[in-house]
Amino acid sequence: MNCIFSDPVIWNGASTTRAMDPFAFKNALCSDATTTTGQSIEITNGSSTFYLNKEISYGDLFFVFFATVFTLFFIFDFLYRFIFKIKVNFRH
Repeated sequence: MNCIFSDPVIWNGASTTRAMDPFAFKNALCSDATTTTGQSIEITNGSSTFYLNKEISYGDLFFVFFATVFTLFFIFDFLYRFIFKIKVNFRH
């Protein structure tokens, strides 16, 4: 998000000219950086708005790789144990 702040004021609303006074900005003009760069997709679902990133990082690939490996391992482990129990029961 890119913002341009203007009109610094002190706690009572008066304008300040000294740099050492604690102040806040009266006006802020902000623009969403995601709409200008094109790196995100905006999805609106009713009253909710979601932003999806168009890029994929190495962390995303790392997570997907290990999630896939563990999922496949548990599926094959379950199937192997299921088939092995059937073979053992037929031998008796």
